[in-house]
Amino acid sequence: MENSSKKAEEALAQGEGLPPSYGQAYTAPPGYDAQSYPQQGYPQQVPNQAFYPQQQQGNVPPVGYAPVTQQVVFTPVQPLENPPPDYMAYAIFTTLCCCWPIGIFAIIRSLATRDASNRGDQVTANANSAKTKRLANWSTGVGCIFMVLSIAIIVFVYVWMIPNLREMYRH
Repeated sequence: MENSSKKAEEALAQGEGLPPSYGQAYTAPPGYDAQSYPQQGYPQQVPNQAFYPQQQQGNVPPVGYAPVTQQVVFTPVQPLENPPPDYMAYAIFTTLCCCWPIGIFAIIRSLATRDASNRGDQVTANANSAKTKRLANWSTGVGCIFMVLSIAIIVFVYVWMIPNLREMYRH
């Protein structure tokens, strides 16, 4: 171990083993041939002018250009006079009190019903209103089923499980 550290100190004293400092030329280590690599870089890139049309200066239209104008007609949209019900309150109630995943979709459909009514689209508004009511009804039904199941589980645990556990531990 001491022998190898002495050799390393001698090599450092002679300048061997150190990387070349900035500005010095690189010399190959002993036993290796110095290789010369060509200078690498990016070739000069000149855009091909044949593919690009000549740019016009200012606001002068090209020769032979005839401007085309289009007449824009605005049709005012009137909201529906008798919009279908959007069931927003029902959708919010079912979201908060029954089954929130289905209730969120009911709220989204209710908003779509309002948008269609404001656009004056009677057919879409009626369809979205029916979907809102159906989703809110489903949310209420699923919420009631979960409520009944929860009550049944609680009754089962307190009426059957707890007395049986007490008997098991008495013996």
